[in-house]
Amino acid sequence: MKPSIRGVAKLLLPAMLALLTGCAALPDMTPYRDATLQLRSTVVAGGNAVQSGLESAAASYEKGDATATKIREEADKFNVEWQARIKGADALVAYSEAVTDIEGALGLGWSRGKVIFTVFGNLANKPFNDPTWGGTAQQFDKQIAVAKVYSEVLLQSTTHLETLRDVLAPVTPTTDVSSQAKIVELIGQALMDG
Repeated sequence: MKPSIRGVAKLLLPAMLALLTGCAALPDMTPYRDATLQLRSTVVAGGNAVQSGLESAAASYEKGDATATKIREEADKFNVEWQARIKGADALVAYSEAVTDIEGALGLGWSRGKVIFTVFGNLANKPFNDPTWGGTAQQFDKQIAVAKVYSEVLLQSTTHLETLRDVLAPVTPTTDVSSQAKIVELIGQALMDG
């Protein structure tokens, strides 16, 4: 079994620090994973039913009818919002699978260090254009860039976890880390907001 990188961006600090420090044992995440898979399935099925109903309603009018046009516009809006809900459900599934994978590796007797090394190694090797993990890999890469500036350029060192979380919290796959100045500005704002 090789732990995947699913949802590591969300697990990055809390789970990995817990694994490193041994502060907490991970619970059995199988029921949570199963429930999130069911939730995603329900979101998809519900959205399909609504979309089908809207299409049927629009089809019941003459082509070009203002009401049919309005229904189709609303169906398009619904579809955009529905896709966002599916992505949210996918993120929950990925998170639960990541924790389940980590728990499974620990259950097989892997050391905490091996689990962390494997998960981070898998994530670091994912291409940014990977349809499933590209965004997470990009976020991880940008978090590393921010952490590097924080520790190596600004010479900050702390064991205060809230401060470390604050520094990395605003980093997303789309955060601009193209220059040291932008990263320093991001860190400053994060610490002021934290």
